[in-house]
Amino acid sequence: MGHFFFRGTNRWVERSFSLPVSTGDIAPVCSLQRVVDGSVLDLASLRGRVVYLDFWATWCGPCIAEMANIQGLAERRATSWGDQVALIGVSIDDDRETVLKHLEENGWMAPIQVWAPGGGWKSEAAVLYGLHSVPTGVLIDPMGQIVWRGHPGHGKEDLEAQIEKLLAKRK
Repeated sequence: MGHFFFRGTNRWVERSFSLPVSTGDIAPVCSLQRVVDGSVLDLASLRGRVVYLDFWATWCGPCIAEMANIQGLAERRATSWGDQVALIGVSIDDDRETVLKHLEENGWMAPIQVWAPGGGWKSEAAVLYGLHSVPTGVLIDPMGQIVWRGHPGHGKEDLEAQIEKLLAKRK
């Protein structure tokens, strides 16, 4: 909650706002639904692993390229990373069936695919992670700390290299 003085109003106005999580913060924990079967994935269960959350939507053009990149990364590194890394596509679409159809049409089932129930931008995950646009990527270390957050492909080191660095620190 904050108090602001807007030009032209000549009075103080009270507005609530929230800042998105950022580097150094502990990643918020929430429950998501697996797209394929609707079962629950609790983000708390992933502590101890490197986690990459790729927030996206079926109607988002830039999300398509990022989803293809994550799919390729998941296929290339599945054996070497094993269960040390969780690459997770988090859809903020309004319904799970739309997401499932889109994933099947594009053959994007390699990374873990989940849906954030609760109404797109108003879903628990979107609110907790302070989403204002998609795609948004969040890289989380094994201790649950956010090490990177932003628009995939803009101003970040190669995701694969970042994950490798986090894995090397564990050894």
